[in-house]
Amino acid sequence: MKSLSNKAMALNRQLHIKWWTKARTTWLEENDKITKFFHNRAKYKKSRNYVSQISVNDKPVSDHSLIVKEFAKWYKNLWKKEGSTNACNVWDYAESLNWKRLNRHEKTNLSKEFSGEEIWNAVNSLGRGKSPGPDGFNVEFYIKYWHIVKSFIEIAFKEFENSSRLPDYWGDTSLVFVAKNSSPARISDYRPIALCNVLYKIISKVLVNRLKPA
Repeated sequence: MKSLSNKAMALNRQLHIKWWTKARTTWLEENDKITKFFHNRAKYKKSRNYVSQISVNDKPVSDHSLIVKEFAKWYKNLWKKEGSTNACNVWDYAESLNWKRLNRHEKTNLSKEFSGEEIWNAVNSLGRGKSPGPDGFNVEFYIKYWHIVKSFIEIAFKEFENSSRLPDYWGDTSLVFVAKNSSPARISDYRPIALCNVLYKIISKVLVNRLKPA
């Protein structure tokens, strides 16, 4: 019975992917009609955030592949773990934070079946005008084409409900570097920003809403 249910969900998913793709095509066509003002504004922001040259050890580096390597090296050094990486130490530290534990009611509330209404409420409460994640879909897309993508998302939530595992791509992020000042020269003059897929934001919002006091 479970096998038949999984096959049905897989077929349903394929159907909704077709409509999802159609909705995205329409969305892109409509957004191609952007005004000259917004087009120029977008070009300005892109050029400002594009890293064309950095200074490393007081020497200019403009080769793109070298810039990427220098950024990777800089953040590896910044975030590397010093001292012991013993898993027990990590667990002891987490325990010392004395985080609030979920009570029985909260656990039950978190594990209940997802409803279409709470998923939509989560989508509708997300901030607009944000840059999309790696999949290219922003919040406005989901709101405008909810009548098309709703079933697809509800199926994905149902699969998460059954497997207790999110699809890996939901957690994908794009890492962009935003200049901290008007004349960035060094890597430290850039701030890393992680852009999450909206799907990840939706599931996070639903779970957060369930933990809010009634």
